[in-house]
Amino acid sequence: MNEQQQMTFLIGAIIGGLIAGSLCGLLPLGIGRWKNRLTLGVSGLIACTLSGAALGILLAGPVAIIFALIIVVIGEPDSARANAFDPTHALDAPPVPPSLPDEPDPGNPYRSFPQ
Repeated sequence: MNEQQQMTFLIGAIIGGLIAGSLCGLLPLGIGRWKNRLTLGVSGLIACTLSGAALGILLAGPVAIIFALIIVVIGEPDSARANAFDPTHALDAPPVPPSLPDEPDPGNPYRSFPQ
């Protein structure tokens, strides 16, 4: 095998590994979405894709299984705000600022109202 064939084989192996890793990464992504742990699911997808590029399905498969088990063992989050990628956060109302008192605080010179 000459040098050009070796380079072509290497590029093909890396691209094939990326595809295999991405397919394996769909497992933790799906389980993360099901268990409302989308951040861990996306992390598992990225880890599987990178491990697939390194060693193909031999490494991406076990990484996918490990991430899936971690997500299942951890379970669903306690609060609805624990998921950073939740698209419904855009629909939440912004926090209401505290109202200012009608009279200035005599002990605080920085909190005076214009006359």
